Amino acid sequence: MGQIILQQGGTDSETKALAEFQQELAVNPESATAEYAIGEIFRRREDYSQAATHLQRAVTLDPALAEAHIALAQMFMAQHDPENSSREAAIAVKLQPRNAKAHYALMVAYRSEGKMDDAGKELALFQQLQQEHETNFNNKLNMLLTGKTGIGQTSN
Repeated sequence: MGQIILQQGGTDSETKALAEFQQELAVNPESATAEYAIGEIFRRREDYSQAATHLQRAVTLDPALAEAHIALAQMFMAQHDPENSSREAAIAVKLQPRNAKAHYALMVAYRSEGKMDDAGKELALFQQLQQEHETNFNNKLNMLLTGKTGIGQTSN
């Protein structure tokens, strides 16, 4: 429910979603996704103490949750801590090598650390992944609009 509330937006959507995620934790205290969602809300609010608590708990509960590592990387960059940011972003890239957001976060961290060659490589990967995503989206949209299934057939 919390994700739906956030997607709908509107006044107090974050507050309402936060209540839903906290209810999820009351029912399932081991929910890494609820911890991540709560941490993201606090990160966007720039309440980094609360964000860190929930995001760290999310990666403790599920170390493979790449989105939580990306959020930590973004939070560390906002706090002018590029070393911890690059560490978290590198974990996210390792977990999901085709995640454009992870490469972007790593690029920003590398740039802040003065690692311009590494930042350039991450920027190139980010741009490549973004282009691939856009091409795939356009291909799928074209198939929907033309009624082609992608294998030379038309849908009924």
